[in-house]
Amino acid sequence: MLCAVRGNHDSDARLIDLADFADEVCFDTFARFADRYEQAHHARLALDRQRRRYARAHGAMRLALAQPGEGPVAAPFARSAAGKPFLEDGPHFSLSHAGGQSWLAISNAPVGLDVVEGGQPDLHLDHTFVTAQDRAALHRRGVLPADINTTAWAIKEASAKLADDVDRAPGLWQVRCGAGLTVVSGGHDPIIVELRAPAPGHIAAIARWQPAIEKPDLA
Repeated sequence: MLCAVRGNHDSDARLIDLADFADEVCFDTFARFADRYEQAHHARLALDRQRRRYARAHGAMRLALAQPGEGPVAAPFARSAAGKPFLEDGPHFSLSHAGGQSWLAISNAPVGLDVVEGGQPDLHLDHTFVTAQDRAALHRRGVLPADINTTAWAIKEASAKLADDVDRAPGLWQVRCGAGLTVVSGGHDPIIVELRAPAPGHIAAIARWQPAIEKPDLA
């Protein structure tokens, strides 16, 4: 008899560029369906460009999450104790912004997404954020030296969003390179990370729980 440490999932994530949705439709969707949490966050933003960016991204998110042949998601999002939004009946999703653009990862299994602008050699993160072991793992994976800091940051942010543990110190998310990129952090199951290039000059880190390892049930 076999037992699974964690249930297996077909966890291929779709990465959607929210710029694909028309501005006017996004703003209209946000105005019609934003829940109280979204409305409150939107109202707290100081600058008009920030409010417009937030409204557009969250309207587009509801459009992207729509089931085929149906309108945008209209129901309020459920939220974790830490404030992470989710849909009770799925799918799982994660939103990220970079350089004035927004992307959404959608999966039938839990997912965390972070997108960053690459090629920032002047971005210096000390060992409390990115350790020597993190850098060595990314170097072995073939990440360019100019992108190592930003890529490490994206991986750690995506992992924190997956685990709904965004207050954990970045240095505690430890990047490893074996058959692929993984992240380990005490108290959490191992995480696998996929890197994609969603647009020129951008790096996306998509984090998902490591698939189950089946082992004999000796009981």
